[in-house]
Amino acid sequence: MTYSKLSLDLSKYQLENSSEIIIGKDVLAESANILATWIDSDTHLHIVSDTTVSKLYLNRLKAVLYRNFSNISQTILPCGEHTKSPETLQMLWSDFAQNELTRNSCVIAFGGGVVSDTAGFAASTYLRGIRYVTMPTTLLSMVDASVGGKTAINLASGKNQAGTFWQPSFVIADTSLLQTLSAQDIEEGFAEVIKCAVMADKTLFSQLLDHAPLGSNLAIHEKNLDWLTNIVITCVNIKKTLVEQDPFDMHGVRIRLNLGHTFGHAIEAASSYTLPHGHSVAAGLCMMGRISQKKGWCSKETADAIENCVRAYNLPTESPYQSEELLAYIKRDKKRTDHVLNIIVPKSIGTSSVMPVSFETLSDLIKLA
Repeated sequence: MTYSKLSLDLSKYQLENSSEIIIGKDVLAESANILATWIDSDTHLHIVSDTTVSKLYLNRLKAVLYRNFSNISQTILPCGEHTKSPETLQMLWSDFAQNELTRNSCVIAFGGGVVSDTAGFAASTYLRGIRYVTMPTTLLSMVDASVGGKTAINLASGKNQAGTFWQPSFVIADTSLLQTLSAQDIEEGFAEVIKCAVMADKTLFSQLLDHAPLGSNLAIHEKNLDWLTNIVITCVNIKKTLVEQDPFDMHGVRIRLNLGHTFGHAIEAASSYTLPHGHSVAAGLCMMGRISQKKGWCSKETADAIENCVRAYNLPTESPYQSEELLAYIKRDKKRTDHVLNIIVPKSIGTSSVMPVSFETLSDLIKLA
């Protein structure tokens, strides 16, 4: 079996919990052997998954893990963004305690971004931090949520407003699991892929346009699984490079990964999380493209190319909410400092920059979207 191995190295920051990232088809079958190179066979593993993934793959994962480990417990969460809540966090802490997890235990987040965000937060705070591994099962979580060490839950005031930085020791991404995703789940993942391309990789953007016919039939077959595996590797490399330079999002480097998210998170929150993350980010990306074009920060050609690519993958280009509705949520954005918000703007395909704007200016900008 062949797979790609990447290392997210944070040793220069004197951080012990850097990440080893394993990406490939059918790598789930090797997960026990991979973990056995790092932890002892008597380590207590606690799997956190959701109702959908557990029905499809949990028995397969446990059968693999039992080859090397004997002490395995689990928590199954409801699906959906509403799971990222203080109540779920409390439930996970209680389950960890009931199952007698210690600081030598390891939490395995087996699912999409909701699972990795929530389980990672619980692991980072229980007993002041226990080890955890992410095993992403969606395209969105493989290219974004499972990598980089951001964990979070949502609050009534907005998305991801309580969280930690806690790197998973391993990320094990089996791209063959993408074959059971719904069309909507695949679309969500492509929103983050398009964001990466617009932000930092012109070649990736061209590849997305070349494969745009996939957007009219989003079932993932073996013939395009190799391409998607390479897409995951490319996006993870982009994120890895930025996180290594700025792991705690404090130096204006990692923040570029939030292209499209300022408006995207506001759209999600305004919908009470009934609109999916990827669809919201896609609309937010197009909104920022239109603003950038009208302000002269990028060309009309660039803004049009963004919209055309988003549309090709069946993703929305417009927000269903008025600017006034979105502003209330944007003002609570994590990227704000006092009365200034750092927005990420596309300059051309493959190039982006961070721009601080006042909230007064932002009120005018959003009307251009």
